[in-house]
Formats: sequence, structure tokens, C-alpha cells
Amino acid sequence: MTFEHAELVFEDALDYLDEPLKGLCFEVVMDLNFREGYGANKHHHNYKGGLFLHTAEVVQNCLAADALGLDMQVLITAAIFHDYLKIEEYGLDQKGELQYTEFKRMIGHIAGSFAEFAVSAQE
Repeated sequence: MTFEHAELVFEDALDYLDEPLKGLCFEVVMDLNFREGYGANKHHHNYKGGLFLHTAEVVQNCLAADALGLDMQVLITAAIFHDYLKIEEYGLDQKGELQYTEFKRMIGHIAGSFAEFAVSAQE
């Protein structure tokens, strides 16, 4: 998937959402750290921008499930937020090599992403 295609996937997905979910998801999609984030350290999408592309691929799969009668608002929101706090899990060391952060060791992206959604939804 290209970055341009990912943009279109997110645009289509946001059209499914009503407020406040649309606004919350829009903030994630537009977050520069999310757009440039690493999807992993050693596995799939382990490059700058990989997080954005990985999430777009997950969202694209969710959009393909529309005919199943699922709650698309919940499905798309969960897909967009599922790895969001990976933006806090990776950092570059002095050599420019990708390393895990203290956030990954102490909290992790799953709990962090849920917490970020919960806090954002309360605002």
C-alpha cells in the first residue's frame, strides 16, 4: 500500500463515523507522529511511516467487512486506535537505530492506546 492509497482509505473510513468518534479518529490520522511512526522494531512495517500504512491496511480490512452488519463506528475506531500509542514505544538512539522506549517496557501500546482513547473521549 502506498501512502497516497492509505490517505484514501482513511478518508473513506472517516466518512463512516459520526461525532465525536470522527473527530477523535481524525486527530489520530492527522498526528504527524502517527504518520511517521514505526509499525514495529523487527517485524512488519518496521520503517518510518510503517505505523500509518499498517493501520490503513487494518482499516481497509474493516471497510471490506461492511456487508457483515457489524457496527462500523466501533470497528473503524478500534482499528484506528489499536496501535496508536506505538508512537511512544520506539525511539532512535544516538546511532539512529530504532530502540524500545521505557514506555514500551512499562505500559505498552495496547494499554496506552486504550487509555489515550478513553481520555480523548472524555474531553
